[in-house]
Amino acid sequence: VREAHSALFGSKYAVPEDATRQRRIAERKALLGEKVFKELWVGRAGQGGITAADFLVIFAAMAEGLDVRDFPQFGVARTGDEVDVHVAIGNNIREHNTPVTEPDMVIIIDETLLNPKAFKGLKPGGFILVNTAESPSVIRAQLKKSGVNLPEGVKIFTVDATAIGRKYLGENRQNIPMLAARILISQLTDLDFGDP
Repeated sequence: VREAHSALFGSKYAVPEDATRQRRIAERKALLGEKVFKELWVGRAGQGGITAADFLVIFAAMAEGLDVRDFPQFGVARTGDEVDVHVAIGNNIREHNTPVTEPDMVIIIDETLLNPKAFKGLKPGGFILVNTAESPSVIRAQLKKSGVNLPEGVKIFTVDATAIGRKYLGENRQNIPMLAARILISQLTDLDFGDP
């Protein structure tokens, strides 16, 4: 995890050594308290959304010392069908096997899935990460035009994960660039560890 994290983000965002890491984990757990941070990943079967969420679970559990659960929700999961992955991050998550109905963050792996259903229940002050070549302001305008009324304080981030995947992975893989962007947003905003 440490090597992968450093490779993705360089030394500025590298996982600290054990003593510092343990202190940071204790501080963040105290800040998180009983809050559970919930995410909804929206993509299509074959894009690697389930794998990216699984990597996020491993990263959060190992590097951050948190309790994390994820589960996918899909139909027959033919390549191209919509797949939703529900993720919960917290200190003591007993069970998480129900859909996330009030996400703190929505991650859209396929921008053709930018529809009102994906953002239903998004919490005020939440986050949206979209795989697109468009800017956050263009995405905000598209959502408004399609009838999505975002709650107050929602921050939108965009990354052209498709182009990054083609350039660096040599194939149409959006999941790893989206995961890297998700982790970077977390580190820049402390979004997982806001006030309960």
